[in-house]
Amino acid sequence: MSETRCGFCAIIGAPNAGKSTLVNQLAGSKVSIVSHKVQTTRARLRAIFMEGTSQVIVVDTPGIFDPKRKLDEAMVENAWSGSAEADVTVLLADARLGRNDDVMRIIDGLKKNGTKALLALNKTVRDHAWAMITRDDADLHVQLWRRVVARVPPAMSAAPLGLLGMAAWVGGNGALQNLCGERLAEIHPGYTMGEILLDLSDRAVPPSAWNTWAAEMRDLLGPANRSDALAG
Repeated sequence: MSETRCGFCAIIGAPNAGKSTLVNQLAGSKVSIVSHKVQTTRARLRAIFMEGTSQVIVVDTPGIFDPKRKLDEAMVENAWSGSAEADVTVLLADARLGRNDDVMRIIDGLKKNGTKALLALNKTVRDHAWAMITRDDADLHVQLWRRVVARVPPAMSAAPLGLLGMAAWVGGNGALQNLCGERLAEIHPGYTMGEILLDLSDRAVPPSAWNTWAAEMRDLLGPANRSDALAG
């Protein structure tokens, strides 16, 4: 008989880093309010999801920033308390912004508290990974995202499945492209990349169209489309 386990995972990060979106995605329902307005989450919220025989209680915390008022101080303290009480802490960062002051402030706080944390980069990484695919190396991207898809829980498989399907299309593997699109429609209905994959198949868009599309994406993403975004 397999052992049942339960643990707390705190999601911390700067305001508007996407913490609530991640918690909702893991929970499979809207637990936290999602808004472009910063500091929407003012108290710790909890969501529960199962992975095999393990129960994970995810704690959505207020954004950590440089407080100016008593209320700000209370919110930041609430976030750090959530991290201190958790079995695992995940630092969610916006990959477009790199190691900015907000991220470094949180890293310094983790060091001060002696807390180890996992680094998670939000969905913008998906767009950069997407723009990096070329027709010459599409097969390498297929191999990479096959391995990722095989290892992530279904609740977190949307972006890897989308990237796998896109790499398959660019590489001329229509069967795998369709499989990824259909799988996304099944477990992540409405997910943009899933709809794109199925649309490309329905309209029989040739992989050669990717050259122009990818160039436009790289121009749109700008300087953040660099492999050294979080370096230095």
